[in-house]
Amino acid sequence: MTRRFLSLLLALCLLLLSGCGKGASEPAAAGPGTFGAGSEEETSAAESEEAAPLRTTGSFAMPCNAAYGWDPFSCVGMENRAVMELLYEGLFCLNNQFEAEPVLCESWTVSDDGRTYTLDLRKASFSSGKELSSDDVLYSMEKAEESELYGGRFDDVASYYASGYTSVVIELYRPNDRLPCLLNFPIVPAFSPTENPLGTGPFVRTMDFLSVNPQWWRGAEHIHFQTISLYSSASSEDTRDNFEIDSVHLVYNNPNASTAATYHCDYELWNSRGTVIQYIGFNFGYGIFQDRTLRAAVTHAIDRVGIAESVYHNFADPAVLPVAPSSTMYDEELAEQFAFTSAKAAMEELKTSEYFDLPAGYDPSGRVPKVIVGTTGMAEESQDEDYDDYDGEDGETEAVPSPTPSAAASYNKITMLVRGGNVHRVAAARQAAQHLTDVGFTVTLREVDAEDFYYALNNTEWDLYYGEVTLQPDFDLRPLLSMDGSITYGSYGGSGELEDLLSGMRENSGNSYDVFQYVMERGYLCPVLFVNNAVFTTRGVFTGLDPSPDNVFYNLDNVYVNHN
Repeated sequence: MTRRFLSLLLALCLLLLSGCGKGASEPAAAGPGTFGAGSEEETSAAESEEAAPLRTTGSFAMPCNAAYGWDPFSCVGMENRAVMELLYEGLFCLNNQFEAEPVLCESWTVSDDGRTYTLDLRKASFSSGKELSSDDVLYSMEKAEESELYGGRFDDVASYYASGYTSVVIELYRPNDRLPCLLNFPIVPAFSPTENPLGTGPFVRTMDFLSVNPQWWRGAEHIHFQTISLYSSASSEDTRDNFEIDSVHLVYNNPNASTAATYHCDYELWNSRGTVIQYIGFNFGYGIFQDRTLRAAVTHAIDRVGIAESVYHNFADPAVLPVAPSSTMYDEELAEQFAFTSAKAAMEELKTSEYFDLPAGYDPSGRVPKVIVGTTGMAEESQDEDYDDYDGEDGETEAVPSPTPSAAASYNKITMLVRGGNVHRVAAARQAAQHLTDVGFTVTLREVDAEDFYYALNNTEWDLYYGEVTLQPDFDLRPLLSMDGSITYGSYGGSGELEDLLSGMRENSGNSYDVFQYVMERGYLCPVLFVNNAVFTTRGVFTGLDPSPDNVFYNLDNVYVNHN
């Protein structure tokens, strides 16, 4: 089959998928997707096993980038971090419901007041044969606390110390029943250099080659492939090109990044969920959103599913509540109360606010938000950058549109800020602005670079902002919702009642329902979606992949490689 024919077939498939409803897109979002072939050709792991015998001595290649280095506490390169997931293990890992599962921690106890955790380590060794001890864990915790990647996880940690050779005690300032979710950072030997230290994981790295770690505590019989070659990649385009010629077989990346390359070949695709939330924030001290009723009604005007499908092509999970929809804390029935209804229904709810005014018989259909482009390079660059199928209708690449303001009368004038530099985030903000326009607002969307964005947020003359932040794995909402939160803007004052609810949620995550209900009923923020990462694989090479947050090779027992 020629490449030209594959490209045509890919375009046809994307066209068919874009015309389908949410249900038609769910297989690609939940498991292996199929691109370059029709949906009838999708195969489960079991069907793949029937089609080709599984090899337990297989090998494959994945990329890395030396420029990011090999320090597991500071490396932000996604390709390198995917490699590190095979080299290092944490005390815990996260499953796809964002629940902690023990790895190097064999068991643990919690004091009656919820402030002291005692962790008992399992019998394990590093690849050198050195036994895992409490000193290794304490050293790794120190390195994690000092790092930008993991330092925020220690905000509530008062102290940590050894209790014997294989036991570690962590004392907290305040209870947190989801502390284990924060303890999935790598464990390395005490006093080892942080650049390329040894690990306890199933593989060991020697230059550009991974081989099975003979010291792995679970045993080599649980690994169904033996070798991994590392391709030194200079860029996302370099990685893509080598993937398309079969020199690389697995790529972990953020398909929504401004530097992401577009893949055109035949491949299988998995979502890898994370904690990056996009949301609409309000100015509580200026303009019409001082009114709680108006803020709370906005949630019913935002079509989150539409944004996730057309802008992110389902590499995002629509979220009505401020927690990932796959989390055990996400309550579907509660979310339904605050989900998108219709423009007409949302408009009627908005009219109950004395701050919202429309003339009788007003019809906002066809109006578009006004866009003011920022004056610095980052925002202007995102205006010129191409976006893959912006409208989600035809599978063609289009430039991000710059709407022309309607000449219609302006009512309920508001200004929304969005940080430029990422064409997907800007496109999502534009769609949200359009949804607000559809219900009777006159929206001025200001796209500015990062410096101007945060400068503007710390001033007062704006009404809304389209934000994106990375939450901690325990979904701590205090940075967004606490009175002294690090990312609260717009004269946000919180409330004593909400502070108590947030404390109750950290002590017992089962109390999250009360927090989410309180926040949504009062319009403290309007969640939109959680952004996902992607795992691209050469078709037919892997079966059993089940990526979880920060772990491409979660459930390694089930992963087989049909390639030599």
